[in-house]
Amino acid sequence: MSITARSSTGRLQGASAASTTRSTVSDTASAATPRSTKVSARLTPATTNALGPRKATSPLAAAYNSGRIPIRPVHGSVRHSITWTLPLHKIDLDALVPLLFSGLSETTFPYSLLVEQGLASLLAEPGLDAAFWARQLKAAVPAVQQGLSSKDAVVTARAMTTLRHLLRAAGPPVLASMPQLVPPLGRLVFARNQDAQTTLAEMAMIGDAKTVQFIKAKVPTFTFTA
Repeated sequence: MSITARSSTGRLQGASAASTTRSTVSDTASAATPRSTKVSARLTPATTNALGPRKATSPLAAAYNSGRIPIRPVHGSVRHSITWTLPLHKIDLDALVPLLFSGLSETTFPYSLLVEQGLASLLAEPGLDAAFWARQLKAAVPAVQQGLSSKDAVVTARAMTTLRHLLRAAGPPVLASMPQLVPPLGRLVFARNQDAQTTLAEMAMIGDAKTVQFIKAKVPTFTFTA
């Protein structure tokens, strides 16, 4: 009987030791990989600094991230707006405008907001004359052309809106760039984009008969009545 008792005690002691070992391993693993006690914390992606600077994808983004753009986003509950951190007469607009155009195809907030509202504000500024905007065409035209060729509908809409503003602000000098601008607009017209038709009509309005002839040669379905 005594032999059986010692054997049973040994088995119990072994099971207790194994249980202690498993508990120690489990505790160590838990310490190595802590888990939140809140289910929501484990399921919700990290949103730290969600409205802060993003990875730069254009010269505009790089300049904004380094604090060289005098525009800041204003976060609203429904829509966002911008504010200028300097009065316009203290801003080097010949340096700023090309940067804004460089971000015309941006799709990331806040850069897309800065471009859309920043350019719209400047293009409507009465103190900036046609001669100023004519100087910006070297930077503006390639950026608008790229935006018109984008597969992103928001970007193409922004490019067309900007081009219409540019036609009103700079006038006929923009028409020298029709070979770059009309073909992508023609593709949008073919895709039944009414804004593209409207943009071509604004080109025709500030041009002459040769302007209309050029547009019709590239976009046969274009119609215009002066």
